[in-house]
Amino acid sequence: MGRHRGERLGRLQRCKKGMGLFLMGALCLTACGAPYETAQRRTGYTRNSRPYKAPKRVQTVPYPSPFMDIFIPRELSERWNHTTLIETRHGKVGISVYTGRVSKTAMDLFFRGDLKRHGWDLITAFSSRPATILLFNRKSRWCAITLDERGPATDVRVAVSQDLGLAPRLLGY
Repeated sequence: MGRHRGERLGRLQRCKKGMGLFLMGALCLTACGAPYETAQRRTGYTRNSRPYKAPKRVQTVPYPSPFMDIFIPRELSERWNHTTLIETRHGKVGISVYTGRVSKTAMDLFFRGDLKRHGWDLITAFSSRPATILLFNRKSRWCAITLDERGPATDVRVAVSQDLGLAPRLLGY
């Protein structure tokens, strides 16, 4: 009988010893997981020794399209095999197609601002998920710009036409 009692005490002591080692390990891990930092060191994280300077944006100058009064951003390249131009006595008319890895929204903002700066009036704009259509008028000319989003690239079609006498009825003058 004594032998069994001694075995039980040995097991109990080993269990206590194992439990103690486990608790010590758990305490060490929690102590290492949340180290103590001084207040001065913590403020060093948020304080920057040098003021933040925004990276310089390279401003690209747009180039003139074949229509000469409509400018195209440098990010777009012309697709000559899809471009059709006709020379008239009042200037060129037709469709010029461009493509580039730019967002449709950026192109929308660019053409609205740039054509307004060059004397074109925005008549109407239609925007849907795959495409945006902008319609401009200037004196006796019309310009329709279609922006098609195709994955990471955007296709831009610039169509310019002479006024066929419809402007007074469409614009109300």
